[in-house]
Amino acid sequence: MNSMKDIWELRRIKFLTKKYKDILPSYSDDEINKIISNNIISRIESFYLKYSFCRKSFFNFNNLEGKSLIKIRSKNKIIGYHPTTLEKHFDLNGYYDIETSKKYKKFIYKCLIRKLKHLSPYKVDKSYEKYQQIEYYINKINEKEWEFDDILNILETRGLNKISVPEDVFNSMIDLDPGVYAIEFINDDLKNINKAYCSFEDYPSEDDYFNLPLNVLTQLRTNQINNVYYKIVKPLKGKSVKLKCFINPLDKFNNIKEQLQLEFTKHKFISVNQIISIESDVNHSLVPFLITETYPSNIVDVTDIDLEITFDENFGFENEYEALLIYLNS
Repeated sequence: MNSMKDIWELRRIKFLTKKYKDILPSYSDDEINKIISNNIISRIESFYLKYSFCRKSFFNFNNLEGKSLIKIRSKNKIIGYHPTTLEKHFDLNGYYDIETSKKYKKFIYKCLIRKLKHLSPYKVDKSYEKYQQIEYYINKINEKEWEFDDILNILETRGLNKISVPEDVFNSMIDLDPGVYAIEFINDDLKNINKAYCSFEDYPSEDDYFNLPLNVLTQLRTNQINNVYYKIVKPLKGKSVKLKCFINPLDKFNNIKEQLQLEFTKHKFISVNQIISIESDVNHSLVPFLITETYPSNIVDVTDIDLEITFDENFGFENEYEALLIYLNS
């Protein structure tokens, strides 16, 4: 028998007995002894240290401040992901950790999926719960930079983003319940949390690929894309919108809100990062605006409603073409 070990054990029990009696005064001696003999407190402490967010380094994957992040424990650090990043990753790559490539346990990824569905700002039909890859074409002259013809195209299309889609996609939309539906597009860059939206043309395309407007790129905040994915979503009814004019609009409009309301009647929905062109009621020129906020989600149905319209301070440019060139190439 190791007498030193026995002495240490007796002292440990004596110390813990006094400590737990002070902490748990309502517990009897038998209950205290049971806690010590079964190492119950030690097990609780070990569990807390393992699963608590405390004492672990934090890594912000998207490097976004003030955004709602989903936090996941990975080894000895906590990783914060934007919901769009996880939504993309799960659909395109699978249920494993982005940083470590370690497969999530079933109960973890099911919990994350439930959280993503809870955070979803709009309705998604069951047949389109996951993104699907598409073949596409975008008529952009220079893949690396925006040029004058691109700007002219954006202004003249006015941000309507109405497209003909392949017949199978069109038929899928026709089979849905009546309502306003949007085609949501993403790229495969996990750090890019932006989404783009287009509306359905009244008839299908004869092509088996998507002919995408340039505004898809402006909404994704990128000059070029490789892989593109889509799903069909049903936006919530809009309540408010905030816009930012690229130039000083004061000398371009007599009643800017009236012109905006008139323009919105041409749209079924509007979304964040969308560039729309509003016709001046002074000289009939097209004035570009950036949609910076929509409520209650990043895309809203604007049919048969009166939107609350507010404005951010304008970009301060003097010429709309120069403004868009600088903004898109920056």
